[in-house]
Amino acid sequence: MILKYIFRKDITLISGMLFFSGSLIAQPYIDIFQSKYVYSPDAGIHNKKNLLNTFTFINGQLNLPLVFKKDSSMLVFNPILENWHVNVSSQQDLPNNVTSLALPLYFIKPLSKKWAITITPTIRWNGSGNSLLKKEFLQFGGFSFLSYKKKANLIYRFGLYYNSEFSGPFFMLLAGIDWQINKKNNLFGVLPGSITYEHKAAEWFYYGATFRAITNSYAYNIPGNSTPKSTFIRIDENQLGVFAATYIKKRIVILAEAGHSIMRKFRFGIVDAPEKYYATEKTRDNLYISATIAYRMRFR
Repeated sequence: MILKYIFRKDITLISGMLFFSGSLIAQPYIDIFQSKYVYSPDAGIHNKKNLLNTFTFINGQLNLPLVFKKDSSMLVFNPILENWHVNVSSQQDLPNNVTSLALPLYFIKPLSKKWAITITPTIRWNGSGNSLLKKEFLQFGGFSFLSYKKKANLIYRFGLYYNSEFSGPFFMLLAGIDWQINKKNNLFGVLPGSITYEHKAAEWFYYGATFRAITNSYAYNIPGNSTPKSTFIRIDENQLGVFAATYIKKRIVILAEAGHSIMRKFRFGIVDAPEKYYATEKTRDNLYISATIAYRMRFR
């Protein structure tokens, strides 16, 4: 019912977002719904002597925006459900799957004609097993950044990210850009998280290149251990790829992507142990392919 309501009212939402899109939205579109599948086989073009590994990744998420008429501030509720199936040749006790439920809440507020602030507290559960909502799987974090509108087509962003990873407190400085180069080309993203170049070939077809960096840790229990939180896997996945996006309906897009990982790491540790990781072997960088379907509302 919520999605049906949003689809009926999307023109109103778009109008509200477009008015301040230069200050509020970090990219030229928002995906109200998105589902993504990624597969990375044991096939790469370098680091072939390193540790054998493969993974599949499934992601589903919603972006539910609410625009306040008074000052055009915005709340975006962004529930995310993710699942990894990781195989690493040296780790025979890995669970079949590790799962994440994240509940970010974006608050985006214009401060002036040129400045805006984004604050995003996030609660998440990262773990394995039939019951995910456990205290030992709980993590708190979020990020905040300021946006500066240099020109009508150019916005800079800078801020800070934090999350209470099982490997310890994790901080990152953020730097971003949203640049409408011309009517057919966009460059947008917040590093080190992701950055995307997008070219509009036709009203229904876009293509480009993207980089993304993923850092997450997941708790799990090795048989014989007393607490599920005692063991964790930390995933550091950097991907450089190319994509093509086809609109099969006005706002329904199918996206295909292929690329290669860079400096991939799967590390294993014990929470609160004197040494953070007990396994840090070098892992192979591999090819990856992905497919995404989304209900996408474009602003330009």
